[in-house]
Amino acid sequence: MDDVYLPAGDPLRHQFFDVERIEVLKGPQGSLYGRDTIGGVINIVTKKPGNDLNGKIAASAGSHAAMEIKGSIGGAIIADKLLFQIGGRHYESDGFFDNVNGVNQDDRNEDALRGRLLWTAGEDTEVSLRFGYNTFHNGYNSGFLAVNDQTYLSDVGNLLTVTDVDDGYNKRESFEASLRVESNLDFASFVSISQYVDTDQNILSDGDFSFAPGLYITRLAGLKEESFSQELRLVSPAEESFRWIAGVFYEHNDRLDSRLDEEKNLPLGVLADVSGTIASKRYSIFGQVDYDFSNRLTVSAALRYDNDNRTRQQIKPIAESGEVSFDEFSPKASISYDIT
Repeated sequence: MDDVYLPAGDPLRHQFFDVERIEVLKGPQGSLYGRDTIGGVINIVTKKPGNDLNGKIAASAGSHAAMEIKGSIGGAIIADKLLFQIGGRHYESDGFFDNVNGVNQDDRNEDALRGRLLWTAGEDTEVSLRFGYNTFHNGYNSGFLAVNDQTYLSDVGNLLTVTDVDDGYNKRESFEASLRVESNLDFASFVSISQYVDTDQNILSDGDFSFAPGLYITRLAGLKEESFSQELRLVSPAEESFRWIAGVFYEHNDRLDSRLDEEKNLPLGVLADVSGTIASKRYSIFGQVDYDFSNRLTVSAALRYDNDNRTRQQIKPIAESGEVSFDEFSPKASISYDIT
């Protein structure tokens, strides 16, 4: 979004307020962006906050007690200098089905908040601070006790003849913030992008993934993840026939995964108690040059170097560790001709 990388998962669940356009770049773009662009790039460009105070609000309701309310407001804190835009959303629903205990199995309760500050620090410098907060507490099937497979599969109404001993759930909370600084120099534009993401998730679900009679295994899976990344780019003027881009990227990521499997119908107790961490560090150097031989013919050449180091530390059931590193050069060349 606005050239800032959004990792898969929670940041993509955030509501996008005031979208101006969506840009799609096909094919590998590793020479233009910091990371994860091997298959292409989808860049969501948002409208910049303006001086005029503006706002909007919308609400909707539907079946199964569904309700959504969202809105945004923006304007100037200091005219032409410091502008803001903030928006939020709340959504809730009872879901589509209950179990025989009358417990909602797929209820949803979600909240999201996004904000942006835009500061014109000088004639040639613009600073954009963006944040996003997302939380949800949704229902989840935590396990089944059934006579046979068809007890669950053949029921098409809202009275499923299965019993969840525990009320399953999917709880997730995440926060992400980014700082983008762009300054026009005499020979190029300098871009700095700093990003921080923090995620915490717990899921109570069916652990055996079956409808075996008398077998009831719950799985409590946990995830804690924290990452920081920094990208620096120099980009030549776009109107020149010879254009270039050069950049570096660094990311540090810490992740903790845990899993607890427990049989609650038979006297088996805890079946698995596993946890471990993964720490990763990666850096990249990338660049690309383009030359227009004519208004129709452009030749491009690019090169990217990646280095990725990952350390795994298993905590339970047995303490052990391991480390692995990868590095790779990725060249690219292309010729484009506009036939129109």
